[in-house]
Amino acid sequence: MKLLVIIGNGGHASVVKDIAEENDYDKILQLNLSLNKTKKENLLKIKKILNNHSSSKIYFIIGIGFNYKRKILSKFINDNIENVFQWETIISKNSIISKRSKIGKGSVIMPGVVINKGSLIGKHCIINTSSSIDHDNKISNFVSIAPGVNTSGKVNIGEASHIGINASIKQNISIGKNVLVGASTYINKNCKNNSIVYGNPMKFIGLRDISDNYL
Repeated sequence: MKLLVIIGNGGHASVVKDIAEENDYDKILQLNLSLNKTKKENLLKIKKILNNHSSSKIYFIIGIGFNYKRKILSKFINDNIENVFQWETIISKNSIISKRSKIGKGSVIMPGVVINKGSLIGKHCIINTSSSIDHDNKISNFVSIAPGVNTSGKVNIGEASHIGINASIKQNISIGKNVLVGASTYINKNCKNNSIVYGNPMKFIGLRDISDNYL
């Protein structure tokens, strides 16, 4: 038996479930974990599922849109749960993925996405609906790419950055860690770590902490 456990119960988790249903899982469960709960409470929830499905092949995916929460929860599970599960990668059948690209474990590729040759997508990333990742991009772990984003060739995006809806990124651009790019922004120069940028062309707005909400 093949079991998929989706961590999260919001809108993003529901879309992940919808895509996952295209595949051959025998059962799909949703599990709500909270950073506000104690370690013991969260572990009890996880271990209950593991114990109840001990004969199954168990796969986890984090269906949470906020990069910081995905990062914290993935570390929590990796640090506290024995190696009796795998992180799953969910890829819509309505996406176009080059055979010469690589997708990291725990990532979700939504419908309408195009990823061209030589691009590397890290772990626990979200590549959202109808976005286009051109050739030889490097998308680091825990990045989220919003719907309608377009990147040119050889773009690098640092860990836990969020690229807002309909943003465009010029070729050979490097975006640092934990950068927040506003909707419809045109990125025509490099962005430093922790920056908030917005506009066409982009302007530096300020700095942010990785735990600052943007959703």
